[in-house]
Amino acid sequence: MGLRFGQRLSAERRRLALSVDQLSRGLCTPKQLSLLEAGQQEPTDRLVQSLAGELAPVQQLLPSLLAEAAWDVRDYADCALYAQSAARLALDSGDQRLWLEMTVLQSESLAAEGRFSEARDVLQLLLLDSDAGRESAAVQILLAQVFRALGELTTAIEHSSDAVTVASRASADAADRGRALRELVAALTEAGRLDEARARCAELEPLITELPPQAAGEAHWSIGNTAFLTGDNQAGRNQHRQASELLLPLEDMRLWAQFNLDAASARLSAGVADADTQGMIEHAEIALAIAGGTDRDRALADLNRAHWLYLEGKIYDAALRLDHGRRRRADLGLRAAGDASMLHATIAQHLDSPGEALELFHEAHTSFAAAGACAKARDALAAIVQLESLAEVAEGAGR
Repeated sequence: MGLRFGQRLSAERRRLALSVDQLSRGLCTPKQLSLLEAGQQEPTDRLVQSLAGELAPVQQLLPSLLAEAAWDVRDYADCALYAQSAARLALDSGDQRLWLEMTVLQSESLAAEGRFSEARDVLQLLLLDSDAGRESAAVQILLAQVFRALGELTTAIEHSSDAVTVASRASADAADRGRALRELVAALTEAGRLDEARARCAELEPLITELPPQAAGEAHWSIGNTAFLTGDNQAGRNQHRQASELLLPLEDMRLWAQFNLDAASARLSAGVADADTQGMIEHAEIALAIAGGTDRDRALADLNRAHWLYLEGKIYDAALRLDHGRRRRADLGLRAAGDASMLHATIAQHLDSPGEALELFHEAHTSFAAAGACAKARDALAAIVQLESLAEVAEGAGR
């Protein structure tokens, strides 16, 4: 429920050394205020405004409280607007801490809406303007997540590596190191740098017990993906099972959808088309129908379904789905767009369409190279060379 709002409210009350009774007087009951601070009750807009007026000049604090409240109810568009306003007011008043927090919240909201390029731009400006931003593991982790969503894996790896460095300092929170390592594992795995990813998994796994449940679930999710793509299917199943026990639809439906989308994608890439993979595909589709999602989420759901059909031997059905989704391929980000083109090219070969296959392999190579997925780029290039050689042989035989 209103966890982030409650944390902000509690921090502001304590900053002014006010008791629960003092702040609630005339506004609500002490019990209601305690429930708000514990994240067990959602505030009304009127109560948010009244509380802001008690804690600070209302125009100064209100946008930040409204931003936190909007985040808690998954209203990411309003959250981004309120956070932007709060960041501007904090900067004008010289409150660097609040400015940094609200700028990060604005970026998180933009990313949650699928507006990854806008989130990237906000964060990169923050890095230019703030030493604190550069030294924040949270900022570096968020940048890594945004670049990974865009499919720019080389840059995602750089930022997640920086996050690990910042979070490994003696004064840093152990949970931050776990989150940073999880993001680095995910980026390395998507880039095909599997030996490095596996080494980082060995660092991450012992930290899982120190992470809160959601972060622990995300760690199991990424370690599971790496296990599948390195051929250890049993370890992958075990890690994904543990992730599914921690990432629950009733707590965050959209995160649950993303887990099922991404985990299914990794399993399909490893050629694992079992009942659990099918269940993940279906869970993601149901969650997106209920809670909505980004254009990237929907495009990935379509790609997963096409990949499943291909592995089931339903080649024509897979081809039709990929043909239909081709115009939305850019929504996937560079790396996943490359995966879609690679699968599409392979299917075109099965359907004896070498010209279309060659065009699609070129698309895949371009996407993988731009993403920094070097191993996959080499695979696409090898397929191009093979097709061109076959075409030359056929042309020579026809003379």
